[in-house]
Parts: sequence; C-alpha cells; structure tokens
Amino acid sequence: MARRGKGEGSIYKRSDGRWEGQIDLGYVGGRRMRKSVYGRTRREVQEKLRKLLTDLDRGLPVLDERTTVAEYLRAWLQAVETRLRPRTFERYTEIVENVRVPFLDSVRVVQLQPHHVHQLIAADLTQGRSARTAEFHRAVLHAALNDAVKWGLLTRNYEDYTALATACDVLPWLVKLAGMGTPWFPLQGARLMH
Repeated sequence: MARRGKGEGSIYKRSDGRWEGQIDLGYVGGRRMRKSVYGRTRREVQEKLRKLLTDLDRGLPVLDERTTVAEYLRAWLQAVETRLRPRTFERYTEIVENVRVPFLDSVRVVQLQPHHVHQLIAADLTQGRSARTAEFHRAVLHAALNDAVKWGLLTRNYEDYTALATACDVLPWLVKLAGMGTPWFPLQGARLMH
C-alpha cells in the first residue's frame, strides 16, 4: 500500500476493531490540534478524511467534539466576514464577543440544546435589554448555526426550536428562573414584545 503524503492524514486500525483517521490542524496557542474520524471500515474513514480535507481547503471551520459555541462563533465570523457589510460585521462581532461568548463559553456545539438558547434570552432580559434586542441576538446565533448545518458541521439547528415571538408563554417562567421576580402573564409578555 502506498504511503500517504504530507497533509493527507493518517489511518490506522484501533485495538477495539474500529478504524481511525486523523488530520493535523496545526498549532493553536502552542498546542497541536488534530481532528479524528472513526468508522467500521478503512474505506469509510478514507471518505470522511477526504471530506474533512475538502472542507479545510474550502476554508470551512472544522469542529471537533470539544469545540464550544463561543469558539465556533469566532470561526464563523471569520468565515462570513467577506459576505457581510462592514457595519453588520462590526455589530455581529460586538454581539458575539460581548454577549454570546461569556454565556456560551462552556457549552459545546454538539451539546447545544434549546434550553441553552432560552437561558440566553432570559439573561438578555435580566440585563435590561429589550425583547427586540434579545430577538436580534437570537437571530445572529440562528444564522451562525444555520451556516454550520449548511457546511455539514451540524446535523440540525437546535436554535430552530426557539423563537422569541412564539415563546411569550415560556418567557415569564424563564424570567422567574433568572431571578427577575414575579413572572408575567402571557398577555403581558406578548405586549412587551410588540
């Protein structure tokens, strides 16, 4: 069998019988980063590695299971900078760095669930932001996760299951959980959102 070239990754059989392939992503902060893929057959792993290498060549961010939402959002901003207007890019960067990153720094992308987004909305509201601002912050996260689905990094966008406009019966209880005091009734929450 021919030796694989530099940058093509490596494939080997593990002790548990599965095949593993690895590609080198370079060094980040002085630490070597690698991405592993697994399969039942060597051919399956070769196809996965080929897809990963193609994504890298296209400039798409490569997610591993440990990538946090904050790390992905930073990589997403770099990937979409050219298709955004300068002011839009500035605003998105401000939202990602000042609002999203502190809250989502410990949540891994593969573990993101609708309740995380609900907590994020509640945190926006408890910090005195308007429902419209919370909706805009949610929309930025939605766009980023939609791109992750389009790029094949995620299988679904869990953020699709959270919409502020349809959550007026959920928001009062989230606000109570966040410690803002007495919950509103659904009609009061709906009035605040308009």
